[in-house]
Amino acid sequence: MNPLGTRPHLAVSVAREVRRRFTAAALGMVLLFSGGLAVGLRTFERWRTAAAAQSCFVLLDTRRELPAEQALAKLCATRPDVIAAALTGADGTVRAQWPPDARFGAGVNVGHSEGSTLLDVGGAQTSAWFSARPRETGGACWVVWLEPWPWWQPWAAGSVAMTALIVAFQRRQAHRLCAWIEHGITAPLKRMALPEASTGLESGPVLSASTPWDEINAVGDRLDALRQEVEKARRRIRFLERRGQDQLIASRKHYERRLRRTKAEALIDPLTRLYNRRFLKEELDGIFQQQRDAREELAIVMIDLDNFKGLNDTRGHLAGDTMLRFAADLIRGSIRKSDYAIRYGGDEFVLIMPGTGRTQAGAVVQRIVSLFAQYARRDADDGAVSMSAGIATLTCERAESGSELMCKADAALYRAKGSGKNTVVLSGGWAVT
Repeated sequence: MNPLGTRPHLAVSVAREVRRRFTAAALGMVLLFSGGLAVGLRTFERWRTAAAAQSCFVLLDTRRELPAEQALAKLCATRPDVIAAALTGADGTVRAQWPPDARFGAGVNVGHSEGSTLLDVGGAQTSAWFSARPRETGGACWVVWLEPWPWWQPWAAGSVAMTALIVAFQRRQAHRLCAWIEHGITAPLKRMALPEASTGLESGPVLSASTPWDEINAVGDRLDALRQEVEKARRRIRFLERRGQDQLIASRKHYERRLRRTKAEALIDPLTRLYNRRFLKEELDGIFQQQRDAREELAIVMIDLDNFKGLNDTRGHLAGDTMLRFAADLIRGSIRKSDYAIRYGGDEFVLIMPGTGRTQAGAVVQRIVSLFAQYARRDADDGAVSMSAGIATLTCERAESGSELMCKADAALYRAKGSGKNTVVLSGGWAVT
């Protein structure tokens, strides 16, 4: 630790304040310990005196056959801690005592079992403890004066030793704390305030003032500059966090759109742009259950192109694809937005028409078949291609599932193809005219 004269003023002021506070704490601890020690020693003295008095009374009781004065004399001779002993009456008058020249300055109050009194023995006065116990006969009391234990001696020695120990410990702790403050706080702040120590900051004041207040102001200015720099860094971090969050949200929305688009593309037939068979498998039962729970009608239509294989064989697959796309566009343009058009496979199509009864579905499908026939007749070679359709409705068929209702529509389609093609047949076997 540097000598006091070479330390910065701030460190000197802090060290003095620390020592002052440590000294006050040490004095408080000393007073607390001294008071506790005194109470403990006084309690021990009372306990020791009471035990010694009881021992004296036991000896007196064993000598009942002797006269009172002889019993008292033998007690004083046997116990060196007994200064004087007496036998008193119920009113406190002395009947017998030893030594004979002892004078009791305050008399004996037999109403109290113990206490202290001034005793004059052989011309010497001393303050001693007395203890009294009623005798079994005559209402008299045995009273013994015991030499007091000098409890203040161990109290003084313990207090002095503890005071020295606490003061030494507190001074050492204060010394260590002052050294830590100087080397761990003041010195780094001083180095931080040097111009060559600044990195990215404006040069701050140097801790070279002549008073501790100037040093405190210089440190405060440097800390204020650091606080401003930290605030700038925080604003920069918040800006980067917001920008990162915005980018993350934009990326998430972009990938969500791509996911929805990919999922939608997975359910769309690439040639006709209608729903594919996977969509039918995933959604048919749900639509059926929803319509049945709402007690509303549902129509399912199976459509098949007649003689489509012959068209592929004679004119090629390109012409067949063109015919399929036309059929898909025709179907899409003839139904509502709430209906579903599905390419079931090859030249087969399925229509799911919620809220549509047998009559309305028959009219829509008949119109589709008629328009397709007009398109096919434009070219003589295409005249052999036509449409057949089968219709099944929820209320008429009493189906228990969407798959069962679709099987009914498929059976109606086969009846339509068997009855000459280019026609529409209801699931009950009736042809739509």
